[in-house]
Amino acid sequence: MSRIPRRSSWPNFPVVSVDLPECESASMTKPTVEQVTDFLRTHVSQRTKVPAEQILGSTVLVDFGLESIDAVLISGHIEDEFQIEVEPSLMFEFQTLDEVAAAVVALFDKP
Repeated sequence: MSRIPRRSSWPNFPVVSVDLPECESASMTKPTVEQVTDFLRTHVSQRTKVPAEQILGSTVLVDFGLESIDAVLISGHIEDEFQIEVEPSLMFEFQTLDEVAAAVVALFDKP
C-alpha cells in the first residue's frame, strides 16, 4: 500500500491566481426577438435540411417536419447560447418561429 506524502514533503509550486469570468447567466443580456429568430432559423435549417432563407418568422415549424428529437436538440442549443433554461416542448407549444422566439425572450423576464 502506497502512502500519500505529507504536505511538508511536497514540492513548492507557485500559487497562481486566475481571474475567472462571471457566470454568463448572471451577465447575459436579454436578446431581441430578431436575434433569437435568426438563431432558431439557423438551427431549424440544420435539423430539417430546409435552406434558412426559406424559413420565415411566420413559418409554421411542423410544416418542415420538425420532430421531438429536433426540439430537444434545438432547446439545448438555445440553453447553451442564451444561458437560459428552455423546455423542449416550447418548440411545439407555439406554431411559428417568431412565436417561439418571443417565448424564449419572455423567459428572461421570469425570476
